Order: sequence, then structure tokens, then C-alpha cells
Amino acid sequence: MGGRPPPHLPEGGEIMPRNLLAFIMVILFGGGVSTAGARELAERYTPDTPYRAINEFGVVLSAEPEAVVEVYAKPGASGPKYFCAAAEFSKRFLGASPSDRLVIVRPEGASATRSGAKSVLFGIVPRSASGSLPPTGLTINPRKAGEHRSVNSGLSFCEPPNKRRRDD
Repeated sequence: MGGRPPPHLPEGGEIMPRNLLAFIMVILFGGGVSTAGARELAERYTPDTPYRAINEFGVVLSAEPEAVVEVYAKPGASGPKYFCAAAEFSKRFLGASPSDRLVIVRPEGASATRSGAKSVLFGIVPRSASGSLPPTGLTINPRKAGEHRSVNSGLSFCEPPNKRRRDD
């Protein structure tokens, strides 16, 4: 691939899927989901009836060519909550391994698939290709393209919405 990656991708963005064919080849076949399985998944979880992650954020396969997963915002949305939902969906349905990286390819903004909603678009980068990603900081900003965490890290942010922490 020649030239510079588009500005919404992190440096080394050439490893991100750029079109639907790349999405199917790199992510779905690599993750163990067939094309028919992806089609079924897209039909089952739509913008009107998204998958509900443990934190009750809605998740669907992305309609955007540069992303894999779209996570819809809820009131009080934060970076860890988006990563939780993306990680759960990616592991459960796309076969992502715990060490694969979830990368924000489009920060929190207007959803392309759901009128009036906000969302974050994520790509999945296999661990073997994650060396070209820039280092991450301590905080997670859903308004910054290029933020990334492992699937396992994303799952560590999952907590049921009604769970109350108690100091012992």
C-alpha cells in the first residue's frame, strides 16, 4: 500500500480493514466466522435491534468499510464502557482472541446507521499486526481515533449496570 493512511486511522493504519472484502477476509475468516455467519449476524442484530452487551450498550456490525463493530452511546458513556461492549461482541461473535486489539477508527460522533444516535466505530487488529500501533495512555478517550486496548482489557471493564460496589 502506498501513501499515507487516512487521518482517521492511527499511524500504521494500513493494517485496518479498508473495504468490505478486506473486512471479511482479515477479520471474519481470521476470526472463524464465515461469510454466511457474518450475514446472519448482521441480519440478527440491526440498528433497530442491536446486540445488548452486559453493560446494556447496543452493538452491531459496522456498516462503515473501515470498521468492524459499531457501539451505540448511552447516557453516561465513557471509554471503558465502549471498549467493554466492543470486546464482548468481538469475542463472542467474531472469534477475536483476548490479545487482539480493539482500535477506535471513528471516535464518538453521529451514528451513520441510527438517526439521532451517537456511536463509536472499532476495528480489530490481530496481535501479530499490533506492533505498528502507537502506545496507549492511562486514560481511555472515546473521542480520539487510534485509542486501542486488547480484547481482554476491554472485557475487564465490563460490569453489569445494576452491580453496586461495596467497600468491605
